[in-house]
Amino acid sequence: MSAKKFILTTFLTLVFFNLARAIGSRIFAQTEFWRSMLNDQWHHYQLGILLLFIIPLILRKKKVVRDFILAIGSGMIIDESMYIFYPFNQDFSHYSIIGIVFEFLLFAIFSLLILKLKKGVGSQGDALRG
Repeated sequence: MSAKKFILTTFLTLVFFNLARAIGSRIFAQTEFWRSMLNDQWHHYQLGILLLFIIPLILRKKKVVRDFILAIGSGMIIDESMYIFYPFNQDFSHYSIIGIVFEFLLFAIFSLLILKLKKGVGSQGDALRG
């Protein structure tokens, strides 16, 4: 998978979770299902971490599928990244401007790193060939 597709998949994962959160909080806010999701101890960053560690072991030979799932896992982690600072500053959440800005700044840094890594791997491969 190209770096651009990897970044796009990660971005679409972020968009999906943010839209689901916005729609869910408006439409399903009063339902027991929504309240149970908000109050459980599981977060999708935990699933994202599992995906990042387990998928490369399982899908060694299926590079495109592996990269697609790794991009989704990365998006899941980035989506909840602002909660690293939540104990120190209650403004860091999905529903605050500072939290949303932090999330997308982290995504921008992540994107630059992916582009640089993919370019570095590509240029090393070309140098090795000849």
